[in-house]
Amino acid sequence: MDLNPHDIESIEILKGPAAASVYGSRAANGVVLITTKSGRRNSTQATFSTSLSVDRVTQLPELQTRFGEGPFYTSWGPELDPDTPVYDHAGELFETGLRNDNSLILSGGTDRTTYFISLGYLYHDGTIRGRSAYERLSARLNASHDLLDRLSVRGSLAYTTSHGDQVSFGSDLSGMLLGALRTLPEFNNLPYRDPDTGLHRSYRCNASCLSDPNASRGFDNPFWVSHEVRHDSDVDRAFGNVTTDYTPVPWLRLRHILGFDFSSDRRSSLWPQSSSEWPDGRIAIAEFIREEFDHSLLATVTHTLGAEADLELTLGQNLNQATFDRLFTEGIGLIENAERIDFATEQTGEQFESTVRTSGYFGRASAGLWDQLFLGAGLRYDGSDTFGGDVDPETGKREPSRFWYPEVSASWEFGQHAGWLDVGRVRMARGESGTQPPPYSNVGGFVAADAYHGVERVESPFTLPNTGIEPERTVEWEVGGDAAFWDNRLSLGVTRYWQKTTDAILALPTAFETGYREVLANGASWRNWGWEITLEARPVVRRDFSWTLGVNWARNRSMVDELLGAETVWLEGFTGARSVVAEGHPYGILWGLDFVRFGRGLRVVEGEDTVDIDATYQAEPGALYIGEDGFPVLDAQVREIGDPNPDWTASLRSTFSLRGAVQISTLVDIKRGGDMWNGTKGALYTYGTHKETEPMHGAGVDTAFAGVGPGAGKTVTLNWSTWGLLGLGGGFYGPTSQFVED
Repeated sequence: MDLNPHDIESIEILKGPAAASVYGSRAANGVVLITTKSGRRNSTQATFSTSLSVDRVTQLPELQTRFGEGPFYTSWGPELDPDTPVYDHAGELFETGLRNDNSLILSGGTDRTTYFISLGYLYHDGTIRGRSAYERLSARLNASHDLLDRLSVRGSLAYTTSHGDQVSFGSDLSGMLLGALRTLPEFNNLPYRDPDTGLHRSYRCNASCLSDPNASRGFDNPFWVSHEVRHDSDVDRAFGNVTTDYTPVPWLRLRHILGFDFSSDRRSSLWPQSSSEWPDGRIAIAEFIREEFDHSLLATVTHTLGAEADLELTLGQNLNQATFDRLFTEGIGLIENAERIDFATEQTGEQFESTVRTSGYFGRASAGLWDQLFLGAGLRYDGSDTFGGDVDPETGKREPSRFWYPEVSASWEFGQHAGWLDVGRVRMARGESGTQPPPYSNVGGFVAADAYHGVERVESPFTLPNTGIEPERTVEWEVGGDAAFWDNRLSLGVTRYWQKTTDAILALPTAFETGYREVLANGASWRNWGWEITLEARPVVRRDFSWTLGVNWARNRSMVDELLGAETVWLEGFTGARSVVAEGHPYGILWGLDFVRFGRGLRVVEGEDTVDIDATYQAEPGALYIGEDGFPVLDAQVREIGDPNPDWTASLRSTFSLRGAVQISTLVDIKRGGDMWNGTKGALYTYGTHKETEPMHGAGVDTAFAGVGPGAGKTVTLNWSTWGLLGLGGGFYGPTSQFVED
């Protein structure tokens, strides 16, 4: 968001270690290389562009509007009178969003100087009714000058300032969608302030609540959230570099690059009095300051052996320092209508700082033979203060640990300008790269704690320092081929890759006797393998009109081969469904509760006996076990309930170009397969607001669950007490597996 897209000349994505290993311990997930535009010599050009786009929310949960208030502030009540007004509590929150992007560019130069100046302004009025907008102002200067015939200097300086108004989401009593989708269909959320008291009103707020400015509303009115609960962000960022090139002799080029990146991100949040998450009111102010300096020195030697070979050798050194500073202050208990933290009755704050220094030495050699065979090899030697060796007993300093990251590549090009085949290429590459441990993973520290009997004190954090931690390493093999036909009217690329990650950095649990909760350690290894295919066609190529079609297709598979110290390690997720690392499973599988099923060696209670269901009944693995009451039975053992990794992904792109000045593009992204946990649907089943719960309202609906067991074939009634609200069919008391969707 901090880079003006009109400034970009090209984007190159180095997708894996085979391509990005020269970047060492920070490149396991690939590298994105962005080249910005520059001016042309002996010319002057001015360009102004503007664009207007429209955003609309098209996918929303379907809600039922036939049944009203029931027990526990839910919609499991009686059927509403046909004349009762009902409301669309999903669609009423959204409106059409508008996005206006403007850019002014002035570029040009002389025979020794070039310049590129750009100004950009973006305003995005969001799709949420209320405070939902983003504004960005950007400026850039790129310039170059030939000081001597063999000495040149290039510089780039960019500045961006932006402001965003954001809205609370997620599992939060003051989350906009949480309150909206659970609201009774007959309750009108507008106005969100009571006309008599002027206070916050919500469907769970009764008469006494409406007169108390410090009472929780249970769930916030969604329009109160979008208009009164504030989450503002102000970001200022400046970044750039200076590059000096010196060519003392034709076969030697020396280059020095000094870059910097500074950003300040100031965020402020306000929950006024009567906000359900903070009934007494709360203000939180955080500032994130990042500074990064990067230095690279390179020497490149080139040599040509007639028409047979072109040789190149690059040696270099890189230094990088990244500093992060976080300041956080909060105030709880606000004076009415207060919007400043000094009007809070309780104020606290904290500060966090980190500095990471990385140094690397690298080299790369390449050879082009007979304009057909291309060979390359590279090596990087990295060290960082986030991983280190033993502490020197005399100096007390930690000895640096360094790691090698090698890469090799080869390609053969054939068929150049041979009739219908413009070019053909087969290629191979192998590379290694890494992921650095986060700051303070290898050293201890202290955090402030509450006073004990009036004595100030500090305590250790939850994470045990690991002096032996090393970078996570990924090795990749890649083979593939590329071809272009009929004057590049058709091009095809195919890539097959295999990746092996070792020493993966995970937060592993520790014994409570250590005084810590977890330790960051090299605790796992896993594999990835897959295919990537690209196809591009240009059906129409004329001087004033062209049409380009592009297709990208990819498939990835993964497997966790080893996990130390735990059955699973939590990556992301929420109560009931988590994405985890588990040995013998694909990376990131969903872990949660399911119904009792056959094929798992489970035992259940039947009457006064405990039986092995697989030995007692004949059923296919995965079939539901049906209890004596005719309902499925909850399995208390957490296990794999889904795989979020897609079967394959693809994108389709169509671009029309008119006279080189107008482009019309369409992009369609496709994901096939991949399980997702729909926690929202589970909650709406519990509250009886989801459209699919409609048959279960009133007297309910009769059904017989498909499965095997003592209650198989028995007809049961699904209603609010047996299934939706109090039974296993809702998201609060039932297994999360039933709300996993493909």
